[in-house]
Amino acid sequence: MRSPRRAERRTGRGTVAFKEKFLFRRRAALRVVLERAAARGELAAGTDVELLVDIVYGVL
Repeated sequence: MRSPRRAERRTGRGTVAFKEKFLFRRRAALRVVLERAAARGELAAGTDVELLVDIVYGVL
């Protein structure tokens, strides 16, 4: 009997689900936090918030 998870990995459905249910939500939440920090002046002017998000979640 084949594992459903193995089939998901093979077809990429597991990857899509991971991105949609986990990664995209957390990236969006971090983006909000960093944008608020920038608005308060806690980040240097011109800081690339999207780059910071990529740095934090780039490994995933």
